[in-house]
Amino acid sequence: MNLHSPTERTSRTTTQASSPAVIAERIWQGTALLRGVPRALDRGPVTLAMTVLRRLDCLLKPTKAKVLAVLSRWDGRLPDEELEVRLNEAAGLPFHNRSPLDFVALRQEPAETAARLQRYLSGFSENVRALIRAFELERAIPALDERGVLHEFVSHHATVDMHAQRVSVKAMVAVFDDLQRRLADEARTSDRDFSTPPDIARLMVSLLFPDDDRRLSESGPAPTLLDPACGSGGLLSEAEAFAKERGNGARLQTYGQEINARLWAVAASRVLLGQNAEGGPAPSDRVRLGDSITEDRFAGMSFDYLLTHPPFRLNWRYGRDLIVREWAESGWNGRFGAG
Repeated sequence: MNLHSPTERTSRTTTQASSPAVIAERIWQGTALLRGVPRALDRGPVTLAMTVLRRLDCLLKPTKAKVLAVLSRWDGRLPDEELEVRLNEAAGLPFHNRSPLDFVALRQEPAETAARLQRYLSGFSENVRALIRAFELERAIPALDERGVLHEFVSHHATVDMHAQRVSVKAMVAVFDDLQRRLADEARTSDRDFSTPPDIARLMVSLLFPDDDRRLSESGPAPTLLDPACGSGGLLSEAEAFAKERGNGARLQTYGQEINARLWAVAASRVLLGQNAEGGPAPSDRVRLGDSITEDRFAGMSFDYLLTHPPFRLNWRYGRDLIVREWAESGWNGRFGAG
């Protein structure tokens, strides 16, 4: 019997099929490296985070030199906010990485992988760093390094071709969803209680838009939809897919809010992975973290549609005082006019 590590198996293939199932399977092979790490380290978020980072690395590669040139010219000469804008413009995307490192460089100098990976992560724009924090990837790096699997784990992902020419936005989101389902089925965590089955999500969306094809295709600003308990973003993705299937220029701009940081990271990652081709608001504006009852992240905004599958079993007593106060003070001008 001839056994090989996941990295050894994948490195023998020089071309990467663009099928979402094939890509997801190649990434999934890398989870074998995480077996045996401390149980407190959930390999699900680590795998999803590395998948997102590798995709972003591939998307940023064509403009890497341009971003570094802009950084060299303006670093220290512009306020941070303005520099962020210029670096995003140089990248041609709503995010950037100012580190000279990339996944190819991370495979070099195995003994320095942990330090180099930390520097690479710190080079991302704030919207990506927020996802990294939610996935707790930086906490996982020392544990993986101590176990001696960090370099191989990073190298494994570096062999998966996720460049835009090979993997479309639609395919990349399908890969991400495939991995999420595999990890949820394996872990059997409570996160599954907060995800809507695809067939139910499809039914909900079709009921929301029974005769609205014309509304979705009208000129002017795209109709907006909010899911205030969006979980990992399944309903948002289904609604967007429904609009695209209508054809005739149908458009829909989706927004979501989620209280669970890890689920928010998944939903925001889905937006980020599809952002490069679609344009529109940045992921940090589209999917926001917080309790919709006590922390309305979309205060002052109005939406054309509301679609949600909230966790009904959660008790609302933690927000009771705020709800009662808003109802008494604002009535129908607030969110709780009905009582």
